[in-house]
This record gives sequence, structure tokens and C-alpha cells, in this order.
Amino acid sequence: LVQILQSNLESVDDWIMENKSPLWEQQTCKICFCPIDKEDSGRHMRCGCWLHFECLGNGLRVKISERTVDDEQMSACPAGCGIPLGRVIPPGVIRRAVGEELFSRYLDVRVEVQWEKE
Repeated sequence: LVQILQSNLESVDDWIMENKSPLWEQQTCKICFCPIDKEDSGRHMRCGCWLHFECLGNGLRVKISERTVDDEQMSACPAGCGIPLGRVIPPGVIRRAVGEELFSRYLDVRVEVQWEKE
């Protein structure tokens, strides 16, 4: 943990990609089936799937455009593996995957969807 906090990398995901190659070597994205590597980095989801950030972003863009961003939808693996994530995808991961503009839209839609439920 100290190494991560002392690094100048943007996120824990970046630190893992930089320093823990045995964790991601030989892994493939469960959406596009291409290898995970330093140039095309990915995220290890709580369900066990590895996803490229770009592929994760594409899946999240669809959810945001369809306004399916409630807790249930946002705690399901975008690769459709069927294994629950156990919690909502963290905001920092969503921001990195979809970009600032769409992340702002996601937050607006998420508030609207949650408010409609109440």
C-alpha cells in the first residue's frame, strides 16, 4: 500500500499495470478477447473478468445512453459473465472508462434514476 501511495501514477490500476505484470500477463479482455498489455491496459473486475478500459467504456456508454444506471445494472459485469460484482462499479473507474463529459452525464442520469425510484 505504501508503494502505491508513494507512486506518481494516476490510479491503483496504473500501478498494477506498471508493477504487477504477472497479474495481467496472459489475460485477455472478456469483451474483445484481445490481450491485456501495458499499451492497452485493463481492469480486473470483482467477478474475475479482465476488461480493457476502452471496452469497459463502450459497455458503460450503452448503459448511460439507455439510462440503465441503477444499482443493479451498475453492479453487473459489462462483459455479461453473470457473476455479480458485489457492489456498484467505482466512480473513478467509470470516469476513466468513459471520459469526463460522459461521466458528468452518468452522474446526472444516476441521480435522476435513483430519484424516480423513490
